[in-house]
Amino acid sequence: AFHILEDVFASKSTATMNVRSSALLLFVAWVRKNMPEVEPLPPKEDVVYQYLSHLKEVRVPATRASSFLQAWSFCVHVLAFDDPDTVTDSVRCKGSAHLQFLRKRKLNRKD
Repeated sequence: AFHILEDVFASKSTATMNVRSSALLLFVAWVRKNMPEVEPLPPKEDVVYQYLSHLKEVRVPATRASSFLQAWSFCVHVLAFDDPDTVTDSVRCKGSAHLQFLRKRKLNRKD
């Protein structure tokens, strides 16, 4: 089994894997705290939307919502997780994450 995981993750950078896993863990922790009766994975679209709305409300870093959607998409497309609520296709979740990402400050480069 280890060899399969090694092959799957061979072309993925460690930093990317850390970002993906952290984003998923933050979501799972939020669901367990705020909706203890709900199984966090696979996520339900309405739960994800509530999570993204919460992120917007408390003004977390601008990339957190999009990082979660990217992490879940990675799980679905690379690791073949089930996505019964098609969270990866949710227009409102994508829109919420995008609006939050737009809050990100532009980097000022020194010439």
